[in-house]
Amino acid sequence: LKEAGRTGIEIIGEDNLVHLIFAIIACYVVDHPEQYLVICSKYGTCPKCKARVNQLTEFQQFAHWTQSWISSVINEANTNTNSNAAFRQ
Repeated sequence: LKEAGRTGIEIIGEDNLVHLIFAIIACYVVDHPEQYLVICSKYGTCPKCKARVNQLTEFQQFAHWTQSWISSVINEANTNTNSNAAFRQ
């Protein structure tokens, strides 16, 4: 793996062309409050699933976030507010 990161490896891409890639593995570790900043979420909600604040202590599975769900939440908030201050709440 170290050698692949230094010299690269040839991979056939989706376009059927050979690409030289350099494999790099990285890890981004954050504490719980900082995770909210990274994902642009409101503190007190689950950073991974759709559980609401009052549901966080329940022992059940909730659906995970999806890009389309996040977009719909942002669009709904934008539609239902008339100022930037209200949108941020």
